[in-house]
Amino acid sequence: MTTHKPGDPDQGIPADIKAWRRRDAVLYLSRQTGDAEVIAALLDTSTRCVRTVMSNLRAAGYPIPAQRRRPGGHGSLEVVSTFPSAIADILHRAAADRGESAISLTRRIITTVLNNDLVDAVLDDAGR
Repeated sequence: MTTHKPGDPDQGIPADIKAWRRRDAVLYLSRQTGDAEVIAALLDTSTRCVRTVMSNLRAAGYPIPAQRRRPGGHGSLEVVSTFPSAIADILHRAAADRGESAISLTRRIITTVLNNDLVDAVLDDAGR
């Protein structure tokens, strides 16, 4: 998957894209990348939300390409979670320091912990 960052002049993605109305941002980005997962990461929202907006735009007559679900079936998992504002602030600062979205950083943290068998080390709860 190609990663695009807001404000990247090579991609022509405006730095203030998150401030746009979601519909307008999804329409613009779908013309740039067409990938709901990339758009969701850029807008710090869920892929499901982006796919819904894209579907609505398509139904309204906009030339939005249909999205194919990535392979995964029961092996994939979409998580929707709300963090307390203090945690969200920490996550946003850490993501900004790395030049990525909070969603992308969250995904990377979880993937790293699980791929490296660090759940017990991180939680320190004796497996409970």
